[in-house]
Amino acid sequence: MTGPESIRIAVEQLGMTQIGHGTSAIQDPAVVALLRDRQVTVEVCPTSNERLGNVSSYQAHPILDLDQAGVAITVNSDDPTFFGVTLTDELSRLMQEKQATLTDIKRWMGNAFQQALIDDQTRQTLLQELHHA
Repeated sequence: MTGPESIRIAVEQLGMTQIGHGTSAIQDPAVVALLRDRQVTVEVCPTSNERLGNVSSYQAHPILDLDQAGVAITVNSDDPTFFGVTLTDELSRLMQEKQATLTDIKRWMGNAFQQALIDDQTRQTLLQELHHA
């Protein structure tokens, strides 16, 4: 939320493997490449990012650009009680307003399962169910 340089510092100096929100990464192609090359997952919350002013509009949200650049993306709802948006709502909105595809959604959910704090057997079961859906 404070710019791409803070993301660079978090990855290079602190060794972070996940970045919350991370929308400003798109402002610096070198930071996008860093995220991609180090396989850092960026957790995005498009509605929250829009409402908090981290992006100028929902349409301007860089989720698809980051994804297309090869950055591992997960979609999150941030705070459903505060923002009134569930994960299902967020995914539906992405499909309706950003033309995200079912393939995109599956990839993002797969990324989330890869990062989840769960045992490997549960992770594999979830990934198998996802890929057979």
